[in-house]
Amino acid sequence: MQTAPKKRYVTTRVSSEEEFDRLNRRARVEDGLRVAIDTYPWGGDYRPESYALLSPDYTTGGLWVALETTEPITHIRTTAFAMDGPVWEDSCLEFFFNPLPEKGLNYLNFESNSAGTMLCGVHTDKINGQPGGNSAKTFRMRAVREYGKESNVWWQVRFFIPFDYIQKYFPDFSPRPGMTIAGNFYKCGDKCPKPHFAAWNFVEAPSPNFHVPASFGEIIL
Repeated sequence: MQTAPKKRYVTTRVSSEEEFDRLNRRARVEDGLRVAIDTYPWGGDYRPESYALLSPDYTTGGLWVALETTEPITHIRTTAFAMDGPVWEDSCLEFFFNPLPEKGLNYLNFESNSAGTMLCGVHTDKINGQPGGNSAKTFRMRAVREYGKESNVWWQVRFFIPFDYIQKYFPDFSPRPGMTIAGNFYKCGDKCPKPHFAAWNFVEAPSPNFHVPASFGEIIL
């Protein structure tokens, strides 16, 4: 049972890839457009500054997602380069969401390391794992890095989740402005020099586990 209050994220809509890229740049200097991945349910001293930006695009037909973090270069692990590889063991940013929270606790998960290597999971009554058949091109994946002072690295992954991809596994999903989905954003690194597990919305679990859809927050499209 979720005991901590659920967070609520009211997203900003866009109508093209170019508009989202402009919004993505604005979000780095303008408050209120993105959310911080700054909750550490299981503690830990290593707490990289991480953020998530999500925008529904009813013209292009999907969800734009940008996830970013800043870390010392010595703490970044990047070893997975094959689609659906164990990216969670690397320095990793993730987005899990339930398109139809009123119908149960099924969900999709999208995870990426700093190289833009993606893992795409499906968790429904019929599938529980990685269905395969996808590529970074499917989701317009883009990964960027900026090297700053004192050996710090800002890195971001930006990708697109088509509505028809969601409907492949959730056929009753009918996206519309103002609807509520459930979701959470994460930063982790199971085998990084400093293992860490952060979330946007608090996760009710005794040990690190992001696969807890009952702990997803509210996201307004």
